Amino acid sequence: MLTWADAGALLAVLVWGMSFPVVKAVMTVMDPVTLMLVRGVIASIVLSALARRAGAWRLPDRADGPALLAAGLVGFTVNQMLYSWGLHLTSASHSGLIFTLTPLFVFGLSHVLGHARMDRLDLLGLALGVAGAILIVGWPAGGGVAGGSSLLGDLLTVGAALTWGVWTILAVPVLRRHGTLVGTAWITVTGTLGLLPFGLPGLILQDWAALPVWAVVGILYAGTAASAGGSLLWYAAVRRLGPARTAIYANMESLFAVLAAVLFLGERVAAASVVGGIAVVAGVLLTRRRP
Repeated sequence: MLTWADAGALLAVLVWGMSFPVVKAVMTVMDPVTLMLVRGVIASIVLSALARRAGAWRLPDRADGPALLAAGLVGFTVNQMLYSWGLHLTSASHSGLIFTLTPLFVFGLSHVLGHARMDRLDLLGLALGVAGAILIVGWPAGGGVAGGSSLLGDLLTVGAALTWGVWTILAVPVLRRHGTLVGTAWITVTGTLGLLPFGLPGLILQDWAALPVWAVVGILYAGTAASAGGSLLWYAAVRRLGPARTAIYANMESLFAVLAAVLFLGERVAAASVVGGIAVVAGVLLTRRRP
């Protein structure tokens, strides 16, 4: 039975999928890590303002420190650095494909930790989602629409997908204790501070006056809709559904990433991608057959 939390997770991966080609394009005029820092600053401001407006903002307690540092630094700082350089060195659609590793990792780790139980239909749903994502983008060894990728970029993106899975699990204690809005704001602020030493040199050297209008629009989209809005929707779903069930929707991110790449970067999508899209949707519905 699908719920509002499922809809929120679906909308989150939609805005994230669209951000792949947007961020990829902005990286042509800005250092990748600097872009992640700017995006994190924008998201931190938006989330903190929303929390303050709701009357929920306060500084974290000392007891929240370990969980907050783990979720913020490991799941946000490290994730964003791997994601930015991985996307910079590979194609947007190929990066979307690699991120389908996340549900497998989260579901498996959640099973090991005793947070979720997998049966044959769960495994079938995961297999359908991954197979569908491969059809959408095209088998990497065959080129397909995933041209322009590199081994280093792929490996960095694999690391980003895995750390995003860790992030999804590590965030649960903070979210359940303090709520989605405050917990997401704290994690984003902590992770952004972790990016500061790595992105500050590029921030100082960046020629801001020379940035084209489309790049500014892309940065604002990445910081507000993708980072702040997407994180809120995703963590609300994680709090309601649990990390394992929510992570299943990451399979659909590749579908949205490829569709956005067609619109913004002019990538071609073969007929097999339509079949892949159907398989991804079927896999998600199969794994979410129970409330």
